[in-house]
Amino acid sequence: LSQTGEKDDRGIFQYIKHLPNFIRLYWRLFRDKRVPSKLKVMLIGSFLYFLSPLDLIPELFIWFIGYIDDGVLLTLALRYFILWSPKEVVKEKILEIEQENQMKLIKKNKSKTPEKV
Repeated sequence: LSQTGEKDDRGIFQYIKHLPNFIRLYWRLFRDKRVPSKLKVMLIGSFLYFLSPLDLIPELFIWFIGYIDDGVLLTLALRYFILWSPKEVVKEKILEIEQENQMKLIKKNKSKTPEKV
């Protein structure tokens, strides 16, 4: 809870709640021709490294620490993919996703409204 007694939605739960929107944003930016190819290669490379059995810190020796380098690299790649993408493209894609979410909400609310006879 926040200082005012209201529910606090910050932290990891905020990101989990918006995960579907983040996935849609990454996918749309990845497919957009205005986003530089080098950013797309960086993202693919970080996913391949994450999935690869070859690591800077092998999981076999210290299993829980071995995953840290994978996670850090993937997190940084995801972060900088958006930060280094053209700002106008990112804003455009976010707006598209927000508009789609609003339309889904409107359709959902209309379907719940009982028809008058």
